[in-house]
Parts: sequence; structure tokens; C-alpha cells
Amino acid sequence: MSNLELKKANQLAAIDLLIHNPEITKKQLAEHLKLAPQTIHNWFADDRFVEMYYKKYMISFNAKLPMVLNSMIRE
Repeated sequence: MSNLELKKANQLAAIDLLIHNPEITKKQLAEHLKLAPQTIHNWFADDRFVEMYYKKYMISFNAKLPMVLNSMIRE
């Protein structure tokens, strides 16, 4: 696996962790992925990473939104 492929795989893993564990800190994320905290910091400074994170988050969020709205209506 090339460095670029490894970086992309690590970024996708990070995004999945962030989406499913919104309380996770960047430091914990780095520890979980066995990366330097500076690497995570650099990713968040990269517009492409932030955009990829946002898009995946919105897909996950939109999938849950109907259930949340239905629950609110029931209450």
C-alpha cells in the first residue's frame, strides 16, 4: 500500500471514528489510529479532509434525521 493510500485509509478511519464517537478528542483519535497528534491537526487544516468529513457526517446525520423528527412528533 502506498503512502497516499495509507493516508486516505487512515483519514477514512478517523472520519468514521469521529462520526460514531462525537465526544472523541483529537488526541484520543491520534492515539487510537497510532498517529502523531500533529497529523490529525494537519488534516483538520486541510480543506479536502474537512469537506470529506462534512459530507460523510451529513450522510450519517440525514439517515438518522427522520427517526429523530418522528420521536419529537410522538413526544
